[in-house]
Amino acid sequence: MFTELLCWSKARGTANSAVLGLKNRHRHQKKVNQFFKLMNELSPHLLRERYAAPPSVKSMCPQSTCFLQSSWLNFHTIMAIATLRLQGVRKSLIGAGMLGVVGAFACGTNGEPPDSPGSGGASSGGAAGSGGEMGSGGAASGGDASGGESATGGQDGTGGDPAAEACHAASDAGELTTRLPCLLSETGLYQADMTTLADGVHPFSPQFPLWTDSAAKKRWISLPANTKIDSTDMDEWVFPVGTRLWKEFARDGVRVETRLIEKQESGAWRLVAYQWREDQTEADAVPNGVSNASGTEHDVPDVDACGQCHGERPDNVLGFSALQLSREPADPNDTTEWTLQRLIDAELLTTPPNAPFTVPGTETEQQFFGYVHGNCSHCHNPEGTGFEKTGLDLGLKIAELDGPVEEFTAYLGLVNEPIGWVDGTRPDATVRVVPGSPETSALYQRFMTKGQQWSMPPIGTELLDPAGQTAIEAFINSLE
Repeated sequence: MFTELLCWSKARGTANSAVLGLKNRHRHQKKVNQFFKLMNELSPHLLRERYAAPPSVKSMCPQSTCFLQSSWLNFHTIMAIATLRLQGVRKSLIGAGMLGVVGAFACGTNGEPPDSPGSGGASSGGAAGSGGEMGSGGAASGGDASGGESATGGQDGTGGDPAAEACHAASDAGELTTRLPCLLSETGLYQADMTTLADGVHPFSPQFPLWTDSAAKKRWISLPANTKIDSTDMDEWVFPVGTRLWKEFARDGVRVETRLIEKQESGAWRLVAYQWREDQTEADAVPNGVSNASGTEHDVPDVDACGQCHGERPDNVLGFSALQLSREPADPNDTTEWTLQRLIDAELLTTPPNAPFTVPGTETEQQFFGYVHGNCSHCHNPEGTGFEKTGLDLGLKIAELDGPVEEFTAYLGLVNEPIGWVDGTRPDATVRVVPGSPETSALYQRFMTKGQQWSMPPIGTELLDPAGQTAIEAFINSLE
């Protein structure tokens, strides 16, 4: 569990955000409280896992680079402590110091007794599943299919099937590993035919989807029984332990990969992608990623790349939010599909809104701000590295939907505003959005140019999105 914290981008983001400073003490205290809560949950597990560093340690701290990882972490921790102390936030000093200790502790571990609770023990991460009591396959997720005693690595498991345990150790593909199940069939997404959804799995479709080089995508979510989503902050929902989300990517009608993220008891999320076999009957976890997977130009990301985007949000989930779900069902005939209205009706939100939300403005403005919300705000938000580097927040805020578009945080940060940060080769444009002039607008230039250090988005796409280009051009030209 402590390695989840060490390798979890939220912990890293806590240090980074403290180093760069936050706008006010309230936001700072919120991150400190989140961090300290994790440290409190961590303590009972230190001794139990001391002699059996789980695979996630090896993925982030192989022996050749372990000292560098620990040193990097301690450097940022020291800087975080200094910043926190200046702001008078004392409680977090202990937690920040412990993070450095944990870094050295984890990386200095080599022993792995055969009866340890790591991969290859009684289960792949805990007595009830791959993430502990309420993890994958745990009681809260509705069964013991993917990580309990009869699952991967269990006593009555896969009968020694190498594929069912291949992802739990370093391989020729690389050092990265996962503690999630190694087979997609063990994650609870499908019934035995690998096409029919399992009970409790619900499709959803964000109204402003992320562009991934024209790949066709499907998305699903499963909440543990008798739980609700904490919707106190309507912009940043908090999901119950045991929540799982999957996203499938297909090319030319053939499934190439399916990604899974699952929330652990620590509050951390485990992430991995599964590459579909040629016969489409099973998919295997590929924690080290695959380039040009299955004979296509589609790249399956490794677990670190997954975290680069998901770790930029407070609770790691992308595309499943109040605003994104404020739409009619993508398939009117599918009563299992979740929209915001259906979540309200099913009483699955702790603080439900009165009705779904609508983005104001003209169709051109709706398309533009919806596009940057869905494709840019996972980094360009107050918790993300894009914001830390530039101060640019491109997310739509529920509280702003009642006002004019010109008062959107994203609008104020873009129109006639100079770029806040340059890296490497400086682009010609130095103003983010120049009214009536896409060609001299930094936003447009960075979007249109691929392969440069300053190109946007920086990862996840290699091809230009025609719909995005149209939306950006139309909005900038509308400002004349």
